[in-house]
Amino acid sequence: MRLSACLVRHAVLSSTALSALALVAAPVAAQTARDDARVIEELVITAQKRTQSALDVPITVSAFDQDALDTLRISEFDQLSDFTPGLVVQEQSPNNPAFVIRGITSDSGDSQIAPRVTIYENGFDVSRSRGSQFELYDLERIEVVKGPQATLFGTASLVGAVSVITAKPEQELGASAELSYGNYDFVKARGHITGGNDWVQGRLAVSYRRRDGFVDNIAGTSDSQTPDGPAVRDLNGLDIFAIRPSVRFTPTDDLTVDLVANYQKETPPATAFKSGVLRPTGGDTSPFSFAELGGSPFSREVLGDELGLDRERYTLNLTADWQVSDAISVSSVTGYLNFDSLEVFDADGSPAFLLEFGEDATGESVSQEFRLNYDGTLGGNPFAGFVGVNYFHENGEQGVPFSTDESILAACVTPNPNNNPALLADPATASQYEINALRIQPFCQNADASINRIDFVPGSPSFGLPVPVNSGAGVAVPYAASFTNTANLDTFSVFLDGSYTLFDRLELTGGIRYIHESRQGGAFTNVPDASVAALQPLIGALFPIDTGGVEVTDKRSFDAVVGRFNALYRFTDDVNAYVTIGRGRRSPVVQVDPTRDAQGRLIAATQIIDDEILWNYEGGVKADLADGRAVIEAAVFYQAYQDFQTTINTPDGFETVTAGDANNIGVEGALSGRLTDWLSYFSTVAYTEGQIDDDDENGIFAGTRFRLQPRWTASAGATVDRVVLDRWRVFGTLSWTHRSSVFFEQENRPIAGLPLSEGPVNLVNLQAGVGTADGRWEVTGFASNLNNAEYIIDAGNTGGTFGTPTFIQGAPRFFGIELRANY
Repeated sequence: MRLSACLVRHAVLSSTALSALALVAAPVAAQTARDDARVIEELVITAQKRTQSALDVPITVSAFDQDALDTLRISEFDQLSDFTPGLVVQEQSPNNPAFVIRGITSDSGDSQIAPRVTIYENGFDVSRSRGSQFELYDLERIEVVKGPQATLFGTASLVGAVSVITAKPEQELGASAELSYGNYDFVKARGHITGGNDWVQGRLAVSYRRRDGFVDNIAGTSDSQTPDGPAVRDLNGLDIFAIRPSVRFTPTDDLTVDLVANYQKETPPATAFKSGVLRPTGGDTSPFSFAELGGSPFSREVLGDELGLDRERYTLNLTADWQVSDAISVSSVTGYLNFDSLEVFDADGSPAFLLEFGEDATGESVSQEFRLNYDGTLGGNPFAGFVGVNYFHENGEQGVPFSTDESILAACVTPNPNNNPALLADPATASQYEINALRIQPFCQNADASINRIDFVPGSPSFGLPVPVNSGAGVAVPYAASFTNTANLDTFSVFLDGSYTLFDRLELTGGIRYIHESRQGGAFTNVPDASVAALQPLIGALFPIDTGGVEVTDKRSFDAVVGRFNALYRFTDDVNAYVTIGRGRRSPVVQVDPTRDAQGRLIAATQIIDDEILWNYEGGVKADLADGRAVIEAAVFYQAYQDFQTTINTPDGFETVTAGDANNIGVEGALSGRLTDWLSYFSTVAYTEGQIDDDDENGIFAGTRFRLQPRWTASAGATVDRVVLDRWRVFGTLSWTHRSSVFFEQENRPIAGLPLSEGPVNLVNLQAGVGTADGRWEVTGFASNLNNAEYIIDAGNTGGTFGTPTFIQGAPRFFGIELRANY
């Protein structure tokens, strides 16, 4: 796990192209407006807060409906990103997703740091990372919007937004059910039922997915060094239950009120953080072999639980739309999010009782938006737009408990003797982790993989000194500490956005949002005054002083203006081109640490990290070709960042800093369509090249590529869906996805001599089945990663700070069978 900067410091496939994906899952008998089954059905979206054809939206947006998600077997955001150019979602655990749009990552769990990507659920903001991950089931649509969209999707959409719209209740009685079984004892059960009358309709959707982990963990067995220790036999598994009741009220033809509740509970086994330095008993350091994550014998007492994740997530959403007249409507969106997650992980990734951490995160947010909408285009008027106000309140807390055995810590981890802060300014030096961080001693582990200890005489200052080791025969010296950051945030904004059409061909769009925010940061610790080994707070840079659980806070206010300008030109009814300029912003950080003044009183030490500003320049073309049988789209963009926020390891620990200015350039494209009435195809490609500016003043980050940013991503596939013998359908989808090499840390350099990067990854997926022609029944066989490619999804993590970088294996081949019924 990659702990937050503050905590570790202390401890174009666009919309119309993707409409083809929605089509490939539809029954072949469906006819389009042109009465030609080869024509791609038009997909409408609401990215600009009004219903529009995707072809007419002057921004780069990718959209999927539920049929497309089913065709591609997408249940999670990381699967969605495989088919969305410009989007990468890394999920090292369900609790820690990283959303990457055009190479810029949003993944901090720190309560004080703002997200870069807005995640919307039915129109309200759920972007806080530990609350942003949820099951994708029974949906109406997902829209992925690229570039800053503050007037459309709120203050967190620095680089883009992901908007998820759930399926709404219907008056006609309907239901569906699906049941799947696969290897690793995979089970999926999903379904929904809906119905009602003229004025009230209801819907209930349920999802359950479970799968054993695919990484074997020998800890707690007779083959391990800890036969009586914690026994978590498999790692990287699934165990997710979700339920969504919703009610729609339609008291009049002009008023619609939707009430949607979501509950999700996850208890998967632990994430397989596998050390690249310390090997398991009888094994090696390869991320593709078995692990021995021993954990802490005091996990429940100190960390709160055994290895693994326990997370609950609740949301409640009330949306009201009143159609005042044909052109005027009023919308109200109320949202509530609450999450509570505890993840316990073995940060050293080894059998040693060495670096055992937990992350205890809670968060709650409330938002209210009122919007007045005008759409004159429905009556031939050239203007459409909206004006509104938004209030967003969030409070969060992220605690990191830490547990170790001092006798092992002293034998294994010492400050790097190359520690020299002056070297940080020299980009030609070794990695910052090699310079400033701790490191693993070569005599930590013996040839038989046993872990050494140092025997201590109580009060002897032996920590970090080269003393003889005792081959694991020493006495355990448990140590525990914890650090917690907190935040209390209030944001008020006023926004307006409008489009005006000139000469029937040229549409100009502009929008602006004024933001006033109050940001309060806080921190508290529970740190023993001294350790047996060090005679001072252990790992002092990570856990500096003991506040005894007393919180210190500081509060600041900020104002900002963001906005966009777009121009769309319609060359013909089927060919459009657009340009856009947008200004996005990531909020400043009120970074609070506890300290004491000259009189020994507890006070807040505050650093204000400047807001991160993005200017986005973009142009693109969208075309409906071959009389509606093909869609092609392409976009090119340039992005300039001011005061790019990142983290750095200093002699005082990890800190959030500005790495300097940065730039990003890229191209996205897509082609999709129908060859016949039963054969569809799609293809996507994206190229992104971004880096921190190569200036000496940017130190070790000068010229580095953005972390988690592949230069190339691509996908391609074809779907067959044909009626045979009048009563039966045969169908299948074969797809290929590609991701080029990535760096997992911003500075692009090794730790402990191990590269924290991954080369190109190519995956092949297949599903095929048979069903009734009316769509009532289907039986499908499926396989993901059909070629069984070996790859890693993350490297470095918290263990890297201590000189033992950890690596997480990507999913192997999964396969199974599914039965689906629709009524």
